[in-house]
Amino acid sequence: MKVVLLIGSGDPTYREYLLRAMAEHHNLVLLDTQPLTWQAQYVEDYVQIDMSKSSALYAAKRLQEKNSIVGILTYHEVFVELTAAVAEALSLPNNPVQCAKQCRDKWLMREQFDRFGVPSAQSVLVHSQHEARTVADNIGYPVVLKPRALGGSLGVRLVEDPKAMNEAFFGASETDEEGLGVDYRGVLVEEYLDGPEVSVESVTFQGTTQIIAVTQKQTGFPPYFEEIGHLISPDDNTFGEDDLRRVTLSAHHALGIQNAVTHTEIKVTSLGPRIVEVAARLAGDLIPHLVHLATGIDLSNIAIDISLGNRPGIIRNRSNAAAIQFIYPLRSGRVKTLMADPWLTKQPWLDQIRWQVKKGDSIEFSHHSFPPRLGYIVVFGNSVSECTQFLKQAFSCVRIEID
Repeated sequence: MKVVLLIGSGDPTYREYLLRAMAEHHNLVLLDTQPLTWQAQYVEDYVQIDMSKSSALYAAKRLQEKNSIVGILTYHEVFVELTAAVAEALSLPNNPVQCAKQCRDKWLMREQFDRFGVPSAQSVLVHSQHEARTVADNIGYPVVLKPRALGGSLGVRLVEDPKAMNEAFFGASETDEEGLGVDYRGVLVEEYLDGPEVSVESVTFQGTTQIIAVTQKQTGFPPYFEEIGHLISPDDNTFGEDDLRRVTLSAHHALGIQNAVTHTEIKVTSLGPRIVEVAARLAGDLIPHLVHLATGIDLSNIAIDISLGNRPGIIRNRSNAAAIQFIYPLRSGRVKTLMADPWLTKQPWLDQIRWQVKKGDSIEFSHHSFPPRLGYIVVFGNSVSECTQFLKQAFSCVRIEID
């Protein structure tokens, strides 16, 4: 089996299934900031580093000498640009470094969208609360404040009026780039886009993009944009497949994406679809797993194929619906009970239920942030309505007590 270098392993709750699937068909070596624990059974070699560019290049070259690495990838948002730089140094297939930078830096992304006429949100980069208030007055409330980088809606907040601006600016500017030495200073003030949100999971190989699935997103806990659930329908035309395809392809072209499995977030507004952002990596929140349940397409190994410079074989052998719903607490406190009725685990439509906390854990949150997740439930069926009903049944079988 060929050896592939993976940069960053992530949270096992949401990423172990990817590592497991990749390791079934390829030898993996890992560069990570985390110590080797749960990843050990999936990798052949490993180096723990601080993930600065110089450290990553040095460690990658040494691993290549030992293991004859022929591919490289990451599914971790903060390592996208670093992975492209290492790939360039090792002469391995990936996106150009400038492309990766534009996918990481939301301000550069917006500039590219404007340059190529990609429909998106009006956006201005600011560096102070005063600038933020001035720009928001010009755009008109409500506006959205977001960090210049990061993913997973971290630091993103809806601002309804000037009174909420100071707290929102502080939250968006306090971002952690894991010591990568990359300058992402500044906060984006953007117009608020109305309408439902979807994501488009795509595969790009040598500059040609193929759309794989459309994921309907549920968000909650305003003024934040916490993603509380995702659903893939067997009918991709729910929100106008042709329009989604058009804006997705135009965004990929504008950013210069060449080789990646991508995750494109889109708001379907009253004026048509408008791009929120494009991530040049596999989606989080188990969305690739939902894609596999719904279509039979394994995005994890497609990502490996692309990293090796091989044209991926994309075969859709299912036409199902699949959904994930996250479980949240109603209050802070200590977890007293977490359980599900045994009946639930016997249902053929249940893919999995998983807890992210355990009895005795302390749960803390306030009105300054959205609550932490307690776990999630994944179901699949023949239609959106079936999955919705299955999730309703599943949640009726869950018992949570927090003292």
